Amino acid sequence: MPARPKLQLQEEISFKAATLSDARKLEKWVRAYYKYDGIAFETETVRPALAVLLKNKSLGKAWFIQRRGKLVGYVVVTFGFDHEFGGRTATVTDLYIERRHRRKGLGRKTLGLVADFCRKAGVRGLELQAERDNTEARAFYKRCGFVATDRIPMNKRL
Repeated sequence: MPARPKLQLQEEISFKAATLSDARKLEKWVRAYYKYDGIAFETETVRPALAVLLKNKSLGKAWFIQRRGKLVGYVVVTFGFDHEFGGRTATVTDLYIERRHRRKGLGRKTLGLVADFCRKAGVRGLELQAERDNTEARAFYKRCGFVATDRIPMNKRL
């Protein structure tokens, strides 16, 4: 089967920045992602955190991913700082695309949008996390230039 022209792909994929008025819609997408990845969804934690993110542009940004005008996923990037990278860093906190819309170029295009946004924001390093057993996602991120490190993410709720 011949490859689709890039122009067609560019026309069918678009992004819409999430605003505070989109908070409940974004919450539904976060819930779907958490279910897919087996992450416990706590409304009382996620809902106010999304509101803070959407109100404060210095924390990061969220976009809805659209294919042919239909909402098919979302991505969230948040900012941090690490002197190892020379300053400002960013984390792709969430990247979720409905299963039936995967492997169509949306993930790569989305990570390109995030990288461009981060470069313009002065970000020096971009990171993300994938579940250890999600080999498909890990292989995709590797193809997009992300490198696994020997570090083990550790968390503590405060």
